[in-house]
Amino acid sequence: MTRPCLRCLLLQTKTNEYEGQFKCKVSARRLWRSIVQDAHHSLPNAVPKCIACVEYDGPPAQPGSLRILYYQRDYAIRISKENALDRLVLATKEKFLEVDHDSFRVKIEVVEGGYIGSMVKSYNYIIQFIEGDEPDTCTVHWKVEYKALSQKLKLKMAAMLEEVIPLSIKGIEAYLLSNNEYR
Repeated sequence: MTRPCLRCLLLQTKTNEYEGQFKCKVSARRLWRSIVQDAHHSLPNAVPKCIACVEYDGPPAQPGSLRILYYQRDYAIRISKENALDRLVLATKEKFLEVDHDSFRVKIEVVEGGYIGSMVKSYNYIIQFIEGDEPDTCTVHWKVEYKALSQKLKLKMAAMLEEVIPLSIKGIEAYLLSNNEYR
């Protein structure tokens, strides 16, 4: 079965959402612990050229709590240029909306930074890690809901999401495969 082109899919839909899934070679529990529960430690270690540090306002990974991702300056400059953003984004503030520690599912709203004001009016994302059939594997299912500033930016945002989300999580997967953390 051939996959329809991204532009065709987005033009057919009336909503501003995009989703996908991919497989990882680490367990759902390890990814969950690394990305959601212990991001302040794991993300700067897993992707040090991208994330400088992670801070919380409130208890980590709890509904209503905030997580702030601070980016390395060189990374922020590169991303701003690649995406033709009108400003340099050095941090993204996220609010945990839903956290299900049993099913490894989280819904997060981006409240400041990121692509807000440059590509979208608002956005949130859902990530769920589903244990795989084989040991130490999982499927990552993700969905982003957003209000694009224009139809052109809607297409650009979807194309960017299709690349950035899997690439980011695959970077963390590579870190976990080379370290014994979160076993």
